[in-house]
Amino acid sequence: IKNTQQLSRLQKNHSGLTVVALVDEDMRLDYAHYREIIQSVSHLLYSPLNHNQLVRLTDLVDQTKQMVELETYRQGAFQASSLPLLLVNAKSQEIVAVNETFLKQFQIYKERLLGQIWVDYLAQDQQDKINRYQSELNEKGQLEIQSKWSMNGVSFPVKLCAFYLNFNGVPHYLIECHDQSEHVFRQKMLYFLDKIRLLDFVTKRSEELLKQMVLWAEFDFCFMLTKGRKQTYQNIVFDYSKSNHAHHFIESN
Repeated sequence: IKNTQQLSRLQKNHSGLTVVALVDEDMRLDYAHYREIIQSVSHLLYSPLNHNQLVRLTDLVDQTKQMVELETYRQGAFQASSLPLLLVNAKSQEIVAVNETFLKQFQIYKERLLGQIWVDYLAQDQQDKINRYQSELNEKGQLEIQSKWSMNGVSFPVKLCAFYLNFNGVPHYLIECHDQSEHVFRQKMLYFLDKIRLLDFVTKRSEELLKQMVLWAEFDFCFMLTKGRKQTYQNIVFDYSKSNHAHHFIESN
């Protein structure tokens, strides 16, 4: 099935048809897709299925579709999602659930997060805007921001996609945390590669720029040499290392 329109046509052409959806384990099912699909099917299952789930399938087709309550969602689509997810009580701002994908990706224990105020993990400038963010979430139902997410002394550049949900009359925020570390790394590397083409080592700026790149990339050392009169590399143009690697290299020749 490629879209929910196909599901609608199936149900229209086959009255009384009960549709049970099976979500592939590699599918990145976010909340927007989940809400769209759940409106068109009688029940949602997640791959891979175990034997007990297959046996219970005969019972599922006799069930009528009910409103998705908090526990049903937490134990189903929330935990099965391949996206790192947090569920937050909108009134208290406390984290009430976290899925396994989040725990694995950010390498943190669930107990360290549950009951904590979610905005405390954001960058300070983002924390100062929380009232505005809440208003936007409550009015528009969704929010997307770029921020730093800090845990265990480590900061991760993230894109946060938040959605306003209502379970049993209690408002919640569903927060998707998209780790941008690789994206940020690529952008920074492209920036440095572009700048390196312009290095001339005549100005002090060239040396400072290269030093910035070495520090950012966490290289153990970096040096540049030119050939001397004997056509051997012995003139140091740039040397950023803690153990005089450039001198050792010259001596070894």
